[in-house]
Amino acid sequence: MVGKLRAEEIHSIISDKYPDVQKGEKDYPGLFQKCLTEYLREISSEEMEEMEKIRDEWQLAAPPVDIQLK
Repeated sequence: MVGKLRAEEIHSIISDKYPDVQKGEKDYPGLFQKCLTEYLREISSEEMEEMEKIRDEWQLAAPPVDIQLK
């Protein structure tokens, strides 16, 4: 869920750390997961609470259509 909501931020981290790797390359998914983990370690407790609130809402209903299509 955080990966979907913060995909642009994660992509930016990947681009900064690994400028030679582009979306669609075989190494990209692993680097996305690695950078997502780093991102999660650094977010504030307030942002984490907001992510948990969104997660709970999505579990009751469903993610917005634009998020589902990403």
